[in-house]
Amino acid sequence: MTKQEAKSKIIKYFDNENIEYRMLNDTGGIQSLERLDTIYLSCAMECVIGRRVETSIRFREDHLYCQSYYCQPVADTEEKAIKASRMVNYLNLHLNWDCNCLFEHNYFFNEEDGDLFNGCLIRYELLEAYFQETMDHILNFSVQQIADVCIPVIFHLVGEYTYEDFKDYLRTHIIGK
Repeated sequence: MTKQEAKSKIIKYFDNENIEYRMLNDTGGIQSLERLDTIYLSCAMECVIGRRVETSIRFREDHLYCQSYYCQPVADTEEKAIKASRMVNYLNLHLNWDCNCLFEHNYFFNEEDGDLFNGCLIRYELLEAYFQETMDHILNFSVQQIADVCIPVIFHLVGEYTYEDFKDYLRTHIIGK
């Protein structure tokens, strides 16, 4: 499957399933569909900061890159950025998500804009062979994964939880499930 075939198949799927999306480009100018390489999705979720989880699907030459994130930054100070970086390290080391084993997400913290997100590379061969599983992963698993950690992340960043409370919450509510 090529980049253009993948893009067309995913857009057709979204249209058939009445899933709202937007095509984005970096230039801000009018572009043909072939030149647009990002699909943007947004999901209302009352349990997360900003009440939305946003997902971007970026089409690269050999794979697509999917990332889900809160609709607003989590860290606006250096102290919060340090806390966020530390939490991301803990999340990546200790959360063993039982996903479908085709794709693995990691958490990331972007210091430049204060965003915390998860990211996953999906090769076009896997998209072609496991299309429905890939769509379920992008639309459900990645969104739920970032939503699941919002409470302990935000509570620690605003000082309601200590770092130990953050880890205890994860062990009790997510790791121990």
